Amino acid sequence: MEARDENGTRRARTEKLTMRLSKIACAVIGLAVTTACGGVAHSLDSYAPSAAVGAGKTGCHGTGHVRVEPCPITIRGKRGVIASVRGPGVVKAYVYETCDDGICIVKQHGAAKFKVQGGYNCGGPVQIGFEAWDSQNQSVGYGYAPVTNNFCP
Repeated sequence: MEARDENGTRRARTEKLTMRLSKIACAVIGLAVTTACGGVAHSLDSYAPSAAVGAGKTGCHGTGHVRVEPCPITIRGKRGVIASVRGPGVVKAYVYETCDDGICIVKQHGAAKFKVQGGYNCGGPVQIGFEAWDSQNQSVGYGYAPVTNNFCP
């Protein structure tokens, strides 16, 4: 059974997000001090994708040669679109940045594949992002794609 906090949020997910954000913060301010950043020196390239590709950048882009295919993603039917996260050494990926404003729902559909379905709102584009990992459980980089939901039942 999962531990949940008083708001019903899964505690493990919250702790993972908190750890990731602290690593990003360490990388952004340039700390390489191992005690301040969980025992490992972190580089800006590994944990701060928006800084590495330009803050506020939209469209098809990524870091570490990671890409999302197809890109851009346009939802035209109930079944949605299967998107793949690809790049050198990529064996698995996780959702890093989800759709905003109810435009889409992203579900894992394989180690590095995701099913992107229309949400309760039409429109877009909104940005989604994925973190890609290699077989050594090391982050390879991030891939981003804009999503537009044209399926409005």
